[in-house]
Amino acid sequence: MISTNRLIPNCHPKICSDIGHCHPNSNYKKSKISLKVSIIDQVITNRHFSVENSRYRNRIFGFQKPESELVIKGEVTGLTPGLHGFHVHEFGDTTNGCTSAGPHFNPDNRTHGAPDDEERHAGDLGNICADPEGVAEFEIRDKILSLCGPMSVIGRSLVVHQDPDDLGKGGHELSKSTGNSGARVVCGVIGISKPQ
Repeated sequence: MISTNRLIPNCHPKICSDIGHCHPNSNYKKSKISLKVSIIDQVITNRHFSVENSRYRNRIFGFQKPESELVIKGEVTGLTPGLHGFHVHEFGDTTNGCTSAGPHFNPDNRTHGAPDDEERHAGDLGNICADPEGVAEFEIRDKILSLCGPMSVIGRSLVVHQDPDDLGKGGHELSKSTGNSGARVVCGVIGISKPQ
């Protein structure tokens, strides 16, 4: 199965236009991270993240209709301007900060790649792009990840990295495993909570 990630608007032209795959941004700010799940055309629950570092104010929503792609949209603030690797990691564990999240979610034991590559980790979501104020707003659509079954993101974590993801094409020794995207700067656990 090939992932089909689509960018909704264009990336910030002065920061990310000369770089490969990235997800768009804006200046919209919120103070909470949450994931809304839509099943059978209606939102039935919210799913919330815990965030390791309170200097980041974040909001992330996700939803999926039966037999369709997973949609992840939101914003992350407090980042340095430019591209940041964005991945689903294997474990929903932040007991030792973002390090406890483990490697990229990769149940098929594949090589790291771009979101629209056939050869990629399930958790490879490419880059989000922070504007000059450090705000990254994005909408990602993915046909590999899911809210249920073996590709479920529930109980895993989302991680934003310090550096751009080279999408497995950078030639660095870490390109084929992590995209050479650097330190984990903020993370959140994808978990179920009561509707709001």
